[in-house]
Amino acid sequence: MIEKAPSGVLGVSLDTIKRFDEVLTANTVYVFGYPTSLGMKEIPQIDPLRPLLRSGIIGGTNPSRKTIILDCPAYPGNSGGPVLEVEHVDLLNQRFRVIGVVSQFVPFAETWVNVTHKYQNLTVSNSGYAVAVSMDPVLELISSP
Repeated sequence: MIEKAPSGVLGVSLDTIKRFDEVLTANTVYVFGYPTSLGMKEIPQIDPLRPLLRSGIIGGTNPSRKTIILDCPAYPGNSGGPVLEVEHVDLLNQRFRVIGVVSQFVPFAETWVNVTHKYQNLTVSNSGYAVAVSMDPVLELISSP
């Protein structure tokens, strides 16, 4: 970051953005966000006014939706946060490029059925994967008249 706007909005130049077709599976990513859903109010461990950083990898892509699957947990409050991909330029240098924005986590759903008493229980938890919308729609929006 070179400078911060008074509004808290962070801008990036076009040469630091990567399109969906350029995203590389297995590259390292960093996710920024304000996951205020974590922790307990009685035990304040996280400052809700400061962003948290997570790392993971690009687990894959969904070409039909132009979304990026991250092997990196996301929680409410991470949505809308930028996703940076690390590119290794050479042995000593790396470059960070914005590839998307966190949109949701991927749930793990498990159904337990009790055949004897004829009832079932559905448990939904965080799978550890997240979905990011690529920068393509953003680039289309800012380039349209």
